[in-house]
Amino acid sequence: MSGSASRIAWWAVGCVAVGWLVVYNVLRLRGDYPSEAAAPALIGAAAGAVVFASGFVAARRMRASGRVLWGTSDDAARPAEGAYAAWRAAAVVLLVAAAASLVVGALLARDYAALSAPRPRANLLLIAWDLVFALWAGEEAVRVLRSDPDLRGIDASGFDAVWFACLLTAVLAGVAFSRDLLPALHVVLVALSGLAGAAVALALWRHRGASGVPWAVAWAVLVAAASIAAPVLI
Repeated sequence: MSGSASRIAWWAVGCVAVGWLVVYNVLRLRGDYPSEAAAPALIGAAAGAVVFASGFVAARRMRASGRVLWGTSDDAARPAEGAYAAWRAAAVVLLVAAAASLVVGALLARDYAALSAPRPRANLLLIAWDLVFALWAGEEAVRVLRSDPDLRGIDASGFDAVWFACLLTAVLAGVAFSRDLLPALHVVLVALSGLAGAAVALALWRHRGASGVPWAVAWAVLVAAASIAAPVLI
């Protein structure tokens, strides 16, 4: 899959997944059981798909008119000045977020093991994702830190998935926060994963020539803010 197609795919998956999770979490906060909230939350998934489709159509029309919105879609384009510094900064933030995710996942696993039956199966999803994200993001961060200034060791297209993983981590941490699972630590994890997503998006934007507006940076910040605000306000 080309870099452009990869980005489009991850944007689509991200919009649908985040839409479903947001509505699901709202329903859970209102007192619905998981089995009661899962199906109605598909409304959120559908809304996410509509948002993606609308944005995709609008972007194509504006690009056809000569306006640059999202930056170049060519990973082979000449990186903008400061791309290497942006990658290293993103790697450091990503490494910190990975470490936080590992700690939170381990503590959740400890608390889960201490629970008496029946144990919430949703907690297993949170634990599994925290550990997967920690290993994945940590490995990618170390690879960037070991790369040369020529950026040849960095697979930019692969980081589209890392960006989405950061957003998903923020949303799931917000779900855990709303359920009073290690609330302070999950607020920290939301903030760090959102910051990591923004840093990765900025590095990708510079890597691809720094043209257009880095909307993915704003999207990462918005998702992280909503993940904390929703449980507090609802």
